[in-house]
Amino acid sequence: MNAFASLGKTVKDVDLVFFRGTKDELKAACKGGSLADTDEKIMVTVIQNKGSKEEEIRYIEAKAGCNVRQLLTDNGINVYQSVTRWTNCKGKQLCGTCIVNIVDGAGNTNRK
Repeated sequence: MNAFASLGKTVKDVDLVFFRGTKDELKAACKGGSLADTDEKIMVTVIQNKGSKEEEIRYIEAKAGCNVRQLLTDNGINVYQSVTRWTNCKGKQLCGTCIVNIVDGAGNTNRK
């Protein structure tokens, strides 16, 4: 296995940070960049009210690496249930009330 980073022999302390993502995403993060800096586009398929008479399918083009919750709310799609629509943390990852089910492609996402 090839290392993509190494430490000098004088290093005494190391902080470990666990990262969930691909090796390329980790390399980009270590260099201060992001794979989201590319112009690659993806298509997000949204099925609202699945199984009901009001079922609606929408297709939204988005930049690769975008925040799915923000993409949905920017396009007028409600990701909250009941009163959490008004009592949520606005995407700061504090409350866990937004609900997005990813059926296909979840391996290319993180939980945040």
